[in-house]
Amino acid sequence: MEDADRVQEILQESSFQTNRIYPIYPQLQGIKSAWFAKKVRENKDHIPELFPEFLPDVVLKECNLMEYSETVKNMHYPLTMEDAELAHRRVSFDKLL
Repeated sequence: MEDADRVQEILQESSFQTNRIYPIYPQLQGIKSAWFAKKVRENKDHIPELFPEFLPDVVLKECNLMEYSETVKNMHYPLTMEDAELAHRRVSFDKLL
């Protein structure tokens, strides 16, 4: 990789980590937080197909829950604290099932 390409990559990564809500991942069994965050970021466009909805629409509406793929996105990339809280609410609901 050329130096200019590496500089561009570093700038993109650093700007990605600023001016937004950024999740903190614990290091587990030797998997570093930065590596995990990078893998999540690389796969964020595949979230809808990887995490399909499993609750009926009527349950989502009656319980005011966000869809599962939106929940996964908002657990990792919330635009607002409200989005993060709604995602946490959905995960908590799912744990009760």
